Amino acid sequence: MAASPYKYFLFSQRQYLLRKEVELKLGKEYIPGKVLKNGKWKDYTEISDTPSNNKYADAKVIAEGYLDKVQYKAASFQWRTR
Repeated sequence: MAASPYKYFLFSQRQYLLRKEVELKLGKEYIPGKVLKNGKWKDYTEISDTPSNNKYADAKVIAEGYLDKVQYKAASFQWRTR
């Protein structure tokens, strides 16, 4: 049986605002992913194989670990209603 991959959960304010803006234009509301760290749910915008994220300079590691050991909820969206 293959070992679960080791991943880094990153949060970037720039990526969050960009995703929020794009989803808003599509009539959706962006909901960032959540990862459980020290008993508290924290927002994340990306799951990466490496701790350094070249896409967004402000990205910070929120949590890390083997995917089968970390409790997390994937990012999602909901349709906006007026």
